[in-house]
Amino acid sequence: MGKSKDLATLKDSGLTVSSGGLSVSGANGDILNVSSTTGSEFAMHVDGNEISFKADADNDDNDSVMTFDLDGSEKMRLTDSGKLGIGATGLYGTLHVEGDSYYGGDQWGTWTETLNTVNGGNQTVRIVEDWTGRWVLVGRFASNASTSITGTWSSVRGLSTSTSQSETTAFSADFGESYPTECRYLGATDFTNYFNTRTIDFIHGIPTGRPWELFMSNGNATTMGTVIGTGSAKYGWVARGAYDGFGRWSNPNYQFHRIADEGGGGMAHPPAAFRTPTNNAFNWNVTSDAKISVDGTGLTYSGQDTTMTSGFGSDDGNDNRFFDTWPTLTSNMGFSGNNFTSAVWVLIKLASL
Repeated sequence: MGKSKDLATLKDSGLTVSSGGLSVSGANGDILNVSSTTGSEFAMHVDGNEISFKADADNDDNDSVMTFDLDGSEKMRLTDSGKLGIGATGLYGTLHVEGDSYYGGDQWGTWTETLNTVNGGNQTVRIVEDWTGRWVLVGRFASNASTSITGTWSSVRGLSTSTSQSETTAFSADFGESYPTECRYLGATDFTNYFNTRTIDFIHGIPTGRPWELFMSNGNATTMGTVIGTGSAKYGWVARGAYDGFGRWSNPNYQFHRIADEGGGGMAHPPAAFRTPTNNAFNWNVTSDAKISVDGTGLTYSGQDTTMTSGFGSDDGNDNRFFDTWPTLTSNMGFSGNNFTSAVWVLIKLASL
């Protein structure tokens, strides 16, 4: 542009540099292009009362990203798939805001915080929150949950907050004497993005006045009790209704969760393990029937030797099944389609959260 010390005016190209600053003008179209040796990297486009900014203007690259940096670090990015992230680089939704936010649409998240637990004192716990409320993680069945539920597992002080699919199957020993209102069974293929990768998601209501340590034992202080609902008595617990975490159904009639046939020398399920860490405390598969299930059609029961709309585990010869067939009922875990293989989290809702 002439001598290096001169201010230049290139009117023919629409570029003006003066003591007042830089001015770019021209006909409608791309009025500014920034290029590198590999092509046009950025363009500014005007058309009447519209203006647009183009990254990878010549479209010769894949997965282009436009980032916005302030004070030496990235604060926002826009990806080629139309996702906008604020304070985040790995984007899970159309809008991903890391930290406090307020926006419409599905609102959900998971994080860790320190909680003063009733039996374990101050512990770092994992929280899950979405339209169903706020939950704390108190147990998990490692991937494949339909297999791990048929094994033996322990209760631990300070349950891991990991989102890994392979994290060890265990129950927390920190909340036994708490009084939650609901218990949620949440499967997902990616728990950092659980809301969008869920496999199963349903909730059992917990009877009023029943502590967490006695919910799955059906009030029995030493082992797992029994329920009926239909047919003969089975190991299991009573629920105060049930509803769907996907928002498709609610079943206030639901009461009897039938886990397994009686026998096998007795179910290994000591309620004290929910407040005291206990190695190899739990074994629900003594009669080869361990499962968790629900009914979303209005029936009062689900599980062993009967029907269900969602569940994971085994029923007699139908081993390691993992499905959600709502609104269709499936009998005796006899699902013949493609079974899920994810881990499943066990969460409770506390009034204090």
